[in-house]
Amino acid sequence: MLSIIIPTYNEPTLLYRAISSVLKQSSGNWELIVCPDDGKDYSYVTEIDKRITLATSDQKKTGPGPSRNRGIEYVKGSAIAYLDDDDQITERYVELALEGLKNEPAMIFSTSYINGDDSIIRTIGSKSGEMTIDGFAYELGSLHTVCRKEIFTKWRNCFAEDVVHTCEILDKIGGAVKVSTDAQYLATVRSGSLCTSSDDINASYQKIIASKLESMSTTGQVKMSNLFTFRKLINSLYISSNNGQGYHDFVKSIDETLKQKIFKEAFA
Repeated sequence: MLSIIIPTYNEPTLLYRAISSVLKQSSGNWELIVCPDDGKDYSYVTEIDKRITLATSDQKKTGPGPSRNRGIEYVKGSAIAYLDDDDQITERYVELALEGLKNEPAMIFSTSYINGDDSIIRTIGSKSGEMTIDGFAYELGSLHTVCRKEIFTKWRNCFAEDVVHTCEILDKIGGAVKVSTDAQYLATVRSGSLCTSSDDINASYQKIIASKLESMSTTGQVKMSNLFTFRKLINSLYISSNNGQGYHDFVKSIDETLKQKIFKEAFA
């Protein structure tokens, strides 16, 4: 069974959309664990489907990492995935995750960034095969790992915790993970989300670059630092462009030769 953890904060309408994407799965072999982080009553979600569990807590504004971690103790499945409350998964996500994890410790599905009207801005992880930390860096986005329970690690309480988590999992399983394009994670881009870029984000990236994670190998740590250096350089380019584009539209429009040059600088 696949255990899917959803942290949520003041987004009941979007949360229901996320839950609906799970209810539409081709495989019914899942459980959903909803983890509130706003102190509100979400008991109604357990009435939607018997496979939905509520990770009750009176904690507020702890962040997505700690919120997801509260859900881990409720996990009954052999594998764990996570879904943000404003995102969705396509219909074969659970089916293909359980099938793939029979032979692999972890896997990744391609991610499409979508607008509020569900139109696709861009897709990352769009090539089947293997994904390394270097390859993940070049995508300039977030790719959520789906893992066997025994190799899953808790999320950190930091900025870009989902990116750090993916790097940790990649490092833990040897540096590469299988990618499937037959199902997708759909990430909603909103004006108030952290997908938007700013100088504050560059400062947050720098904190991660300067940090040391004892859980990671020396090689993995260096590669993750390079990943965030690349993001910082691209973010600076985005800020200087000041052309009114959304971040993901900007990334999509970057000249490939320039992008490769910046990437080589970050990974030198």
